[in-house]
Amino acid sequence: MKKLGYLRSPGREAPAAEVAIVAPAAVTRRDLTALIKKGCLIQRAPYLPGEHAMRKLIVTAATAAFLASGGAAFAAVKHTTGTVKSFDGTAMSLVLDDGSTFTLSKAFKDPGIQAGEKVRVSWDMSGNKKIAEAAKIMK
Repeated sequence: MKKLGYLRSPGREAPAAEVAIVAPAAVTRRDLTALIKKGCLIQRAPYLPGEHAMRKLIVTAATAAFLASGGAAFAAVKHTTGTVKSFDGTAMSLVLDDGSTFTLSKAFKDPGIQAGEKVRVSWDMSGNKKIAEAAKIMK
């Protein structure tokens, strides 16, 4: 602790007091209460030079990880495997034998799908339609 002879503020002088300089996270509430009861003025020590930058980095990294994980959960592509009942490239439609109907996306590339082949379709919902992003012929 540091003992000061007097404290000055504009136009006023206070009697002598002890000033306790405490580190940001090094003192418990009980220690602070004891210092206050003793009549000490408490001044918080400044942060260490790299402490603020490290805290900022950790918060930024945690925020980025949280946002990245949330987006992946909502935009997950679903997969369905089945036998092709009908495929029409001009009408942009694919129907499997179990009745699943898909609308082909504009980026869809036809791997040479024909009726009767077993395929794995990667799709996502858009409104109430299943949009096929890709299809792979299974062997």
